[in-house]
Amino acid sequence: MWEIYLKDGDKGMLSYASPKSTISFSNLPPAFIETQEFDCLRDDGNNYAHKLQKNNIEVTLKQLKGSVHGFDLNGNINLTKQALLERVNILKIHFNY
Repeated sequence: MWEIYLKDGDKGMLSYASPKSTISFSNLPPAFIETQEFDCLRDDGNNYAHKLQKNNIEVTLKQLKGSVHGFDLNGNINLTKQALLERVNILKIHFNY
């Protein structure tokens, strides 16, 4: 997958393309991480959140039960409406709006 995602392979870009590969977490702002229950990337997102927390970065981790990767493409379902509202609210908190 990395060959496809990074076009020419790693070439020193892995820590940029995959935040969980980052060595230094200094000076990072608070993070909001949302993971879906049925998603091949769920564990990566959860692990990244825990790695940030271990490095004293403030993290809000939202694990959406019953969701799948890309669920929010359907704006008409309640789960999407609730998730979007929570995303907006967390931005308002961190941007003092």
